[in-house]
Amino acid sequence: MLGLFKYCTITHELLPPLMAPAIWINLGPLGAGAVALLNLTKMLPVAGDAFRAFAFILWGFGLWWLAMAVLMTLHYLRNLHLPYSLAWWAFIFPLGAYVSATYNVGTAFGFGVMVDFGFVLYWFLLALWLITGAKTLLHDFSS
Repeated sequence: MLGLFKYCTITHELLPPLMAPAIWINLGPLGAGAVALLNLTKMLPVAGDAFRAFAFILWGFGLWWLAMAVLMTLHYLRNLHLPYSLAWWAFIFPLGAYVSATYNVGTAFGFGVMVDFGFVLYWFLLALWLITGAKTLLHDFSS
């Protein structure tokens, strides 16, 4: 799916505005994969260093994806219309997995800066959750 998405973003136009939150979905597997690898270090301590290394690589790719998703979302907000739809929940759940991965990878490596970054991401996630939840309630009650 990631290869197909990259191909489409390079050779085609951007997704329609209603589909823009789908850009964030790839953060989910990256975050959950990093957390799963760190959990495997407890089950298989012999391969713990390799699992931690791969978790860090997944987290790093997730950081790149987060930056691209933020930039593309800002492009939609500034240049195109980003109307509310239930697809906005695609901002929330993948980001939650990545927030968890940031905290866990930061803790596993002892990187205090990464743990602090995870805390900042947590507040960003909370803000997005509150905005999306409020818009969902307003949309449901206004219909």
